[in-house]
Amino acid sequence: MNDGSADDLVLARTVADDLTAYDASSGRPRWTLPQSGATAAGAVVDGRIVITRSDGLAALSAGVGRPLWQVDVALDGQFPVLTDGRLLLCVVADPERGTVLAAYGIDDGRLRWEVDLPEDVYHLRAEEGRLVGFAGNGTTQGLVAFG
Repeated sequence: MNDGSADDLVLARTVADDLTAYDASSGRPRWTLPQSGATAAGAVVDGRIVITRSDGLAALSAGVGRPLWQVDVALDGQFPVLTDGRLLLCVVADPERGTVLAAYGIDDGRLRWEVDLPEDVYHLRAEEGRLVGFAGNGTTQGLVAFG
Protein backbone atom coordinates (compact mmCIF):
# COMPACT_ATOMS: atom_id res chain seq x y z
CA MET A 1 0.00 0.00 0.00
CA ASN A 2 1.17 3.52 -0.77
CA ASP A 3 -0.96 6.49 0.24
CA GLY A 4 1.03 8.77 -2.06
CA SER A 5 2.99 10.46 0.73
CA ALA A 6 6.25 9.08 -0.71
CA ASP A 7 5.31 8.45 -4.34
CA ASP A 8 8.59 9.93 -5.53
CA LEU A 9 10.59 7.09 -3.91
CA VAL A 10 11.53 3.64 -5.13
CA LEU A 11 12.86 1.22 -2.51
CA ALA A 12 15.40 -1.52 -3.15
CA ARG A 13 17.16 -3.99 -0.88
CA THR A 14 20.71 -5.02 -1.71
CA VAL A 15 22.38 -8.39 -1.26
CA ALA A 16 24.24 -6.87 1.70
CA ASP A 17 20.81 -6.18 3.29
CA ASP A 18 20.99 -2.41 2.83
CA LEU A 19 17.69 -0.67 2.14
CA THR A 20 18.09 2.21 -0.32
CA ALA A 21 15.52 4.79 -1.40
CA TYR A 22 15.94 6.21 -4.89
CA ASP A 23 14.41 9.31 -6.42
CA ALA A 24 11.82 7.96 -8.87
CA SER A 25 12.42 10.74 -11.41
CA SER A 26 16.19 10.80 -11.54
CA GLY A 27 17.16 7.38 -10.21
CA ARG A 28 19.60 8.95 -7.76
CA PRO A 29 19.92 7.45 -4.28
CA ARG A 30 18.33 9.60 -1.56
CA TRP A 31 19.22 7.57 1.51
CA THR A 32 20.49 4.16 2.56
CA LEU A 33 19.84 2.22 5.75
CA PRO A 34 22.79 -0.19 6.09
CA GLN A 35 21.96 -3.73 7.17
CA SER A 36 18.30 -2.85 7.56
CA GLY A 37 17.10 -6.35 8.38
CA ALA A 38 14.12 -5.67 6.10
CA THR A 39 12.36 -8.70 4.72
CA ALA A 40 9.75 -6.55 2.97
CA ALA A 41 8.45 -3.00 2.73
CA GLY A 42 4.82 -3.42 3.73
CA ALA A 43 3.29 0.03 3.44
CA VAL A 44 4.00 3.69 2.79
CA VAL A 45 1.65 5.70 4.98
CA ASP A 46 1.76 9.30 6.17
CA GLY A 47 5.41 9.76 5.20
CA ARG A 48 6.47 6.53 6.89
CA ILE A 49 7.82 3.37 5.35
CA VAL A 50 6.77 0.32 7.33
CA ILE A 51 9.06 -2.66 6.94
CA THR A 52 8.87 -6.19 8.20
CA ARG A 53 11.98 -7.70 9.69
CA SER A 54 12.86 -11.12 10.98
CA ASP A 55 12.44 -9.73 14.50
CA GLY A 56 9.23 -7.74 13.93
CA LEU A 57 8.07 -4.42 12.49
CA ALA A 58 9.77 -1.06 12.03
CA ALA A 59 8.88 2.33 10.59
CA LEU A 60 11.27 4.69 8.84
CA SER A 61 10.93 8.31 7.82
CA ALA A 62 10.35 8.21 4.05
CA GLY A 63 12.24 11.47 3.58
CA VAL A 64 15.55 10.53 5.20
CA GLY A 65 15.26 6.86 6.23
CA ARG A 66 15.56 7.65 9.94
CA PRO A 67 14.17 4.86 12.17
CA LEU A 68 11.01 6.07 13.92
CA TRP A 69 10.03 2.98 15.92
CA GLN A 70 10.54 -0.77 16.10
CA VAL A 71 8.39 -3.53 17.59
CA ASP A 72 9.88 -6.91 18.42
CA VAL A 73 7.19 -9.44 17.58
CA ALA A 74 7.11 -12.93 16.04
CA LEU A 75 5.36 -12.27 12.72
CA ASP A 76 3.83 -15.24 10.93
CA GLY A 77 5.41 -14.91 7.49
CA GLN A 78 2.53 -16.78 5.86
CA PHE A 79 0.30 -13.71 6.27
CA PRO A 80 0.84 -10.22 4.82
CA VAL A 81 0.87 -7.10 6.96
CA LEU A 82 -2.33 -5.18 6.17
CA THR A 83 -3.29 -1.59 6.96
CA ASP A 84 -6.27 0.72 7.00
CA GLY A 85 -3.99 3.78 7.01
CA ARG A 86 -3.95 4.07 10.82
CA LEU A 87 -3.22 0.55 12.04
CA LEU A 88 -0.99 -2.30 10.91
CA LEU A 89 -2.74 -5.67 11.13
CA CYS A 90 -0.31 -8.54 11.65
CA VAL A 91 -0.61 -12.22 12.41
CA VAL A 92 1.78 -13.11 15.21
CA ALA A 93 2.72 -16.29 17.02
CA ASP A 94 2.00 -16.10 20.74
CA PRO A 95 3.60 -18.96 22.71
CA GLU A 96 0.65 -19.17 25.10
CA ARG A 97 -2.33 -18.32 22.87
CA GLY A 98 -1.27 -19.60 19.46
CA THR A 99 -1.97 -17.49 16.39
CA VAL A 100 -3.10 -13.93 17.15
CA LEU A 101 -4.26 -11.05 14.96
CA ALA A 102 -2.67 -7.89 16.37
CA ALA A 103 -3.10 -4.21 15.48
CA TYR A 104 -0.21 -1.76 15.89
CA GLY A 105 -0.39 2.01 15.43
CA ILE A 106 1.44 3.31 12.36
CA ASP A 107 2.22 6.53 14.22
CA ASP A 108 4.08 4.97 17.16
CA GLY A 109 4.11 1.16 16.80
CA ARG A 110 2.14 0.60 20.02
CA LEU A 111 -0.15 -2.41 20.30
CA ARG A 112 -3.77 -1.22 20.06
CA TRP A 113 -5.61 -4.54 20.24
CA GLU A 114 -5.27 -8.26 19.60
CA VAL A 115 -7.62 -11.19 19.12
CA ASP A 116 -7.14 -14.93 18.75
CA LEU A 117 -7.20 -16.06 15.13
CA PRO A 118 -8.99 -19.34 14.36
CA GLU A 119 -6.41 -22.05 13.62
CA ASP A 120 -7.87 -22.96 10.26
CA VAL A 121 -7.63 -19.43 8.75
CA TYR A 122 -4.95 -19.67 6.09
CA HIS A 123 -5.32 -16.33 4.24
CA LEU A 124 -6.30 -12.74 5.14
CA ARG A 125 -7.05 -9.78 2.90
CA ALA A 126 -8.75 -6.41 2.96
CA GLU A 127 -11.91 -6.10 0.86
CA GLU A 128 -13.65 -2.72 0.60
CA GLY A 129 -12.57 -1.68 4.09
CA ARG A 130 -13.33 -5.04 5.68
CA LEU A 131 -10.96 -7.74 6.84
CA VAL A 132 -11.83 -11.17 5.53
CA GLY A 133 -10.15 -14.51 5.83
CA PHE A 134 -10.36 -17.85 4.14
CA ALA A 135 -10.54 -20.99 6.24
CA GLY A 136 -10.48 -24.69 5.60
CA ASN A 137 -9.40 -28.07 6.88
CA GLY A 138 -10.96 -27.52 10.29
CA THR A 139 -14.19 -26.55 11.98
CA THR A 140 -14.53 -23.37 9.88
CA GLN A 141 -14.88 -23.65 6.11
CA GLY A 142 -14.94 -20.88 3.54
CA LEU A 143 -15.06 -17.12 4.05
CA VAL A 144 -14.60 -15.60 7.51
CA ALA A 145 -15.41 -11.91 8.12
CA PHE A 146 -13.85 -9.96 10.97
CA GLY A 147 -15.64 -7.02 12.59
